Amino acid sequence: MNSSRRSIGACALVAGFLAAAADLAAQVEWTDVTPASMPASRVGCAMAFDSNRGVAVMFGGINAGGHLGDTWEWDGSAWSQLSPSPAPSARRYSRMAFDTARGVMILFGGEIADGTRLNDTWEWNGATWTARTFTTKPSGRNGHAFAYDIARQRVVLFGGTPNGPDETWEYDGNAWLQRNPNPKPGARQNAAMAYDSQRQRIVLFGGVVAGPTYYNDTWEWNGTTWTQRAPVHKPSTRQDPGMVYDAMRGRIVLHGGYRSGLALGETWDFDGVDWVQRTTTLTPGLRYQFGMTWDSARRVTVLTLGHSGSAYVNDTWTFAPIDPPEYALLGSGCAGSAGVPAISTNHLGPFADDVFSIQIGNVPPPEVGATVGLLGFRDDVWGPLLLPAELTDIGMPGCTLRNDLGAVWVLPVIGNVATWDLTIPATEPPLVGLRLFQQVLCFDAAANAAGMILSNQGRGRVGGR
Repeated sequence: MNSSRRSIGACALVAGFLAAAADLAAQVEWTDVTPASMPASRVGCAMAFDSNRGVAVMFGGINAGGHLGDTWEWDGSAWSQLSPSPAPSARRYSRMAFDTARGVMILFGGEIADGTRLNDTWEWNGATWTARTFTTKPSGRNGHAFAYDIARQRVVLFGGTPNGPDETWEYDGNAWLQRNPNPKPGARQNAAMAYDSQRQRIVLFGGVVAGPTYYNDTWEWNGTTWTQRAPVHKPSTRQDPGMVYDAMRGRIVLHGGYRSGLALGETWDFDGVDWVQRTTTLTPGLRYQFGMTWDSARRVTVLTLGHSGSAYVNDTWTFAPIDPPEYALLGSGCAGSAGVPAISTNHLGPFADDVFSIQIGNVPPPEVGATVGLLGFRDDVWGPLLLPAELTDIGMPGCTLRNDLGAVWVLPVIGNVATWDLTIPATEPPLVGLRLFQQVLCFDAAANAAGMILSNQGRGRVGGR
């Protein structure tokens, strides 16, 4: 019976999707958001996003005038220069990451004008730079890979110049600790690194070692072990690309880089399994040694400055879906024998050609009665019935039906939790922009005269990635 109902639901779902779909193409796009006032052109700046204050922070770099030691912040529309004192010395090729647990930006290393490579640690709280002093720490270096592991609450550092050491270090705000995993990526500098918060992995790509030998290997660090991945597709060998984790789409985003005298300009995604090259209408184009970070406040990747291979570039770009996914909860359910059923989700959002999963708590166990998913495409009417509809008159006091019924599923239940995995089909054109609604109906004879209760409502919009 359950299998039959799921098949009916799946067929109705596809028909409903196709009937209701907006004629919008799934597309991720670069947008030039260059403001009237920009920081001076440069390469080799450090950049990361302060998620507490909602600003990207940029420090230092080098241009034709020499090494820079300025601090800038980007709020999504304008760049602002700050003048803190004290501050790190002017330098290039340092690295920076934001410690979400302690609410501070962490900067390490870099190279100053006389060629000295530094191993100092600085922290920026939005008002003050503070130098931290440690006896044990990485040796002086620049061009190291650097990212913050949110789950384990520590910065991870790999490699760098000179000689591209194959060292893995971690910093937790109290001390630097060298890790000694085996296997590990080979020695390299100017590799890209970002933290995949969905899979809780540090991802490292590419880099270069003296020779030069350029790499295009993909490695992941789980806090204990480095594992080399073997994607079918991948970017070409390179150093100095920009790379961030797009937390809205659940993808690593890589752009640009440099190899053998040539600047590169492609954009790639990595979903944890394979790399896919993205084609966009607009693009920042050829560039390397630029600033790039994920803006979690505005849910966009931010890219700025760098070099095109022939000139310094002085602009700011964002990268995001034209149609991002949306999902929100509305109202409350009505109580049954196990409580009030409530929808929740840890999923990034409903995407075309994906499975969107929700969980429903406080549902009765299977032996009490079935739990059924009600998928709709309208929340104003269902035939002659105006929505939302309060159901006291049919023996369901406090229960409100909020959407029509486009498809129905009998949901699997373990304990008092049901799971609804909604497969959103791939079609042409994709279903980006389609609005959908979800409620859950539980059969529960002890709940009321009708023997049924309803959950709250999930309201979604299919996004593209």
